[in-house]
Amino acid sequence: MKVTKLSIKSETFEEVKIGRNILKYFKINSPFESQPEVHSYFSDLYIVLHGEATVQVSENFSGGEEVEEGEIRNCIMGTYKTFEISKGDILLIPFNTAHKLIIKSGSFEQLVLKIHK
Repeated sequence: MKVTKLSIKSETFEEVKIGRNILKYFKINSPFESQPEVHSYFSDLYIVLHGEATVQVSENFSGGEEVEEGEIRNCIMGTYKTFEISKGDILLIPFNTAHKLIIKSGSFEQLVLKIHK
């Protein structure tokens, strides 16, 4: 049995691979607005630990730059839905869905589990 113990209290914890999945920790201060991105092979599961953010998601997107296989950045999102997320919320963004994170004030912390399709 292989057991892995991690702590987000550790200054060095950023990500860990679990089979084909990846667990990442993010702490971001406002103001922040990410480039729209799309993952061809991973769904993102956001687990909000602290703060508030806005997430825009769209299945209608075009363009962008493939920065590595299956990872598109800076695409143009068509019609999108907006979700307000805060501490305790969990948001699943399926693969092939464009998404963008916006933090207007304060700090924001989340775990992102990148689930291989």
